[in-house]
Amino acid sequence: MIPLLEKMIQTICSEIFESDIYLSLVNFELREEILLLTFDLEYEDNHKIIQKWQVACEEFKEHRLEVNYFYSDDFKVLNEHPYLWDCTKDFSSLYFQGTVEDINKVIGDLYIKHSEVTKGLIPFDTYINSEGIGWILNANFGLFAEAPEDLIHEYAKVLNGYGLKTSVIPSKRKRKDKKYKVFLFGDSYVVAKKFEAVRLV
Repeated sequence: MIPLLEKMIQTICSEIFESDIYLSLVNFELREEILLLTFDLEYEDNHKIIQKWQVACEEFKEHRLEVNYFYSDDFKVLNEHPYLWDCTKDFSSLYFQGTVEDINKVIGDLYIKHSEVTKGLIPFDTYINSEGIGWILNANFGLFAEAPEDLIHEYAKVLNGYGLKTSVIPSKRKRKDKKYKVFLFGDSYVVAKKFEAVRLV
């Protein structure tokens, strides 16, 4: 059985329209644990509304909503994505010990690796010690970061490359819940356990 949101996406992508179309988020409303999103499907040349859809995001965890235009190719529901890490990945803690001569170079290499692994979608300081990366590296030892395991091991490789000793231990913050998915549309996203779509017009 095809989930209703995926069926909505298939319906829009499979139809033949007279000219180019786009989608827009025109309204959002919060009802208890359900986030309701309303989308218009319009012709690009005259802005005539062809279809109107409502998507219910049940048990949503987080979201970023931008009221703008986007195309049907930007409509996706994924089970694997950096936006899901806080819900679906096990976390580990990274401790280090040692000194480095050029802290800025270490930070630069860590930033490059972080951007590569997260595809530039998660801010660099999200998982690093809240005291700040410069502070913790100058301290010469301590908790460097608490993050998803894959990212922690990449941080450790960078630190090891500068001669720092590292140790990784499982975090007490258990996050793994594979029921969450991410709904992507344009520059917006919603993380939730269930998405239901209904056509209004």
